[in-house]
Amino acid sequence: MKSTGKGNNLLPRWLVLIILSLLIFNLNTKAAVTGKIAGVVFDAETGEPLPGANVLIEGTPLGSATDANGYFVIIKVSPDIYNVQARMMGYESVTKTGVEVTADHTTRMRFELKSTVVPGAGVTVRAEAELIKMDLSASSISVKGEEIKAIPFVSKIGDFINQQAGVQRWQVRGGSIDESSFMADGLSLVDNRTNEPLLLPNISMIKELNIIKGGFNAEYDNARSGVINIITKDPPKEGYSGSVTFEYTPPHYKHFGASLYDPENYYLRSFLSEGDVTGDGIPDSICWKGRSVLPDSIRKTWKDFNGWERWARRNEPYTPEQGRALFMWQHRVEGSDSLAPSNYTGQPRENPYGDTPDWNVDVGFGGPLPVIGDFLGDLGFYISYRESREAWALPISDFSDYYIEKNAFVKLTSHPTKSIKFNFEFMSGEQNSLAQVVNGDISENTGDFNLG
Repeated sequence: MKSTGKGNNLLPRWLVLIILSLLIFNLNTKAAVTGKIAGVVFDAETGEPLPGANVLIEGTPLGSATDANGYFVIIKVSPDIYNVQARMMGYESVTKTGVEVTADHTTRMRFELKSTVVPGAGVTVRAEAELIKMDLSASSISVKGEEIKAIPFVSKIGDFINQQAGVQRWQVRGGSIDESSFMADGLSLVDNRTNEPLLLPNISMIKELNIIKGGFNAEYDNARSGVINIITKDPPKEGYSGSVTFEYTPPHYKHFGASLYDPENYYLRSFLSEGDVTGDGIPDSICWKGRSVLPDSIRKTWKDFNGWERWARRNEPYTPEQGRALFMWQHRVEGSDSLAPSNYTGQPRENPYGDTPDWNVDVGFGGPLPVIGDFLGDLGFYISYRESREAWALPISDFSDYYIEKNAFVKLTSHPTKSIKFNFEFMSGEQNSLAQVVNGDISENTGDFNLG
């Protein structure tokens, strides 16, 4: 019988195209996002290597068997803290807890197994932290997401990175910003025109952060000064977990001294002050006569101004009082609303500030996808959202009191088989700021004028 080909077991064409596209796309990832465990297994009594011993990472399908010299290597280990067990027929098993694996690094281990006739219960020991990382040729910093969260006044990952020694304004060791690489899960996150980071994951999404400040391996082929590599969290396989971080800063002035609109402000008092400055009980009339009426001892501490009386003589038919009132109106000084005529319908002239709080919220949550997750390779999800509002240090707009950042992150992870893992990641960011575009005379648009 001639076969029609309809009953074969070939994969659907659309599925083959998806798999090929994922493989091709993955070839472009450069930064390491996994680590490695390597070591040796010995006989505790004779010191001889044990070939054929099994070394397993508990809770994962990862493991290895020792070679003829007792050595083993386990690759593609996601950064985390694990329990690693070594076992062999005729020997007590040994489990080391708290084994930390970091990206682009080999964690060294040594197991010593004791022989036994009757199967023993096994031995559990706490793994010791490495004092010297033998395979590390670069100057680097490696931290966990929980460690970043514990640092005060760090609400976004950029705050932490720019606090590290040798890093300033995204520049590593004095190199320009286009000499550094910024990556998340091995994917570049920069604007190709300026090489500045377009978007970095929220702190609630970060599993591990690595900052390499020179001497890095050839795999980072597009970096000269430094590499910033972020590894994001995988969805929990069992149960649900998450975190919420909320930071609130009460309203306050973000500068020293009085309000920018206070008549006693350094920039305004020479033009507005009528009070007794020298303390002799007699008004000094500085705003009318100018700074020259002040004693030499304090004259230089005031802005230079020749007084409204002299200004009026040069700007007839205006009076000194009208000049002072005009100055208050244009500079939105406290009390300028009282100068508005009864038919005035515009915006209020007084512009208070320092009365809005700063706040930041960072939320992360994940776990198995309900209902359909089991049918899609134990599909799990992790979502993260951050919104930050920072009040302007000085009032620059009547339309917005804040600089606003909003970041959203979604990660889906599926395990069709024990040896295959698929990740889907989506990041979105929004920034709301202000930029002034001035046409014509700047002095007219800003309300400034020369008061000689």
